[in-house]
Amino acid sequence: MTETLVSSKGQVVIPKKIREKYGLKPGQRLRVIPHKEGILLKPSLPTRELRGLMKEAWKGIDLGEIIKRAKKTLFKGV
Repeated sequence: MTETLVSSKGQVVIPKKIREKYGLKPGQRLRVIPHKEGILLKPSLPTRELRGLMKEAWKGIDLGEIIKRAKKTLFKGV
């Protein structure tokens, strides 16, 4: 287990080993997700990973299926 402090401005430092393990870079956005066991920090998806998602709608794929796939990608590992 790793601990960190919350600053007076609400900032936290993510330890280097964890940043390296998950490929977190300076300036990268993280989603803050309330979770039943605490707070989950999850990297926001780069735009390039979402590219082409709407193209599928024009290939006759049901909108519900597109939403299901997007949720699966966005909430992977939650």
